[in-house]
Amino acid sequence: NITWTLSATAVTGEGTLVPSLGAGVVTDTTGNGNSASTSTDNSVTYDATGPSVTIDQAGTQSDPTAVLPIEFTIIFSEAIDPATFDVGDVTHSGTATGITWSLATSDNVTWTLSATAVTTNGTLVPSIAAGVLADPLGNTNTASTSTDNSVTYDDTVPSITSVHIESDIIAYPNYARVGSVVSLTFTSDEAIQAPTVQIAGNTVVPTDTSGVGTAWLATYTMQATDTEGLVSLSISDIYDLVGIQATVDPVTATTDASWVQFYNSAPVLDPVSIASNNANTYCARSGDTVTVTFTSDRRILTPTVTIGTHAAVVTDLGGGTQTSWQATATMNPSDPDGAAVAFTITGIEDLAGNTAADVTATTDGSSVMFYNSAPGLTACI
Repeated sequence: NITWTLSATAVTGEGTLVPSLGAGVVTDTTGNGNSASTSTDNSVTYDATGPSVTIDQAGTQSDPTAVLPIEFTIIFSEAIDPATFDVGDVTHSGTATGITWSLATSDNVTWTLSATAVTTNGTLVPSIAAGVLADPLGNTNTASTSTDNSVTYDDTVPSITSVHIESDIIAYPNYARVGSVVSLTFTSDEAIQAPTVQIAGNTVVPTDTSGVGTAWLATYTMQATDTEGLVSLSISDIYDLVGIQATVDPVTATTDASWVQFYNSAPVLDPVSIASNNANTYCARSGDTVTVTFTSDRRILTPTVTIGTHAAVVTDLGGGTQTSWQATATMNPSDPDGAAVAFTITGIEDLAGNTAADVTATTDGSSVMFYNSAPGLTACI
């Protein structure tokens, strides 16, 4: 009856158990009451609950990122036994591979999980399974929960993989005139931020046609103030989502040899000359062939030519270059006698749709006289 064991056989709520005896609550065999109890350590903490845990991106962590380390914050509901927790207890479910993890803490409650090396780009998604660590009393943890425990790692240098330019002239998309819409399409090998785009020296805002930053469209309507010639292009400020700049920046050429030629003026025919196949080339008689030759300063559609009273046969002397032309007609008695052979070149239109006024005169002073009777006929062999 001197040494007693006090046992707590059931506890409803967790906390500290601190028992004591007040004075006079028990007596010895002669009826003397006790003094109040004293203690060296009469407190025991009762804790039967394992720690809960959250894991999320660190507050200063960028996402996506190209910079290591990548940090996550782990917070336990109570201090844990550090001897029971290491990087092997971290589960990774992201697409990145070859990750080297490290752990650090100052209080065993808040921990920093750092990815110090990553072999393959992708997402880092760490978590902690239930029962892999314990508090100092041996209570094991519940599975981690997260608000945002995913970070994308990308250290790849972006590049523009395809560039194409064309106009809205369906039949001739390589040509443009005032009012034509020039479209520039381009793709990248990974998602990029909206770059700076210029068409014909004019800055335009590109549209992300892919919705994920890998395919883009920029358009510009050509103006009379734009410089005539090949339409220039520029794609610059090419950065991926983590801020890595493309090695080739700006991009100023297409990848498929596409191009657009801009004309803001009418086509010009020069030189223009006329001659006959008579021995005297300035003279023609019935049966002689009169030829008008002319050169255009750019490609044009096949024009219509009349020589005298005849619809001439028009030939592209360049075999498809559409800049060197010949028109021929055979003279007959119905043509005006003793008069210079008249000609008209109509329908002068370049491939961009610019038109020129009819041409009815030579540029070199050449002419052909038609004779169908004496005395002029004697001038023609």
